Amino acid sequence: MTVNGTGYPPREQLQLIECGGALVAQEGKPVGDNCASFEKKNVTANSMGNVTTTFKVYKGPIGGAYVLCTQAPGCVIFLGQAGTDTPNALAFAKIAFAS
Repeated sequence: MTVNGTGYPPREQLQLIECGGALVAQEGKPVGDNCASFEKKNVTANSMGNVTTTFKVYKGPIGGAYVLCTQAPGCVIFLGQAGTDTPNALAFAKIAFAS
């Protein structure tokens, strides 16, 4: 999939990660064992704070809860500051798979 992000701090180190949707929807941030640790991608925002990249997503099972992204509550992609558990620049979007 293609991921586009805007409004990040210029040249900020960011990380993409796919997570199961139930916990992250409540918390508003990635939840450690509910995320796909096998597939993370680091990217850097450009001088305008924008990023465009590709990212491979999986139908699951994802994380310790073994979430299947094809079933409710689904999965999300997070794009946020790398290397911190409390990022101040974070966005997420729900993903869906074709039948």
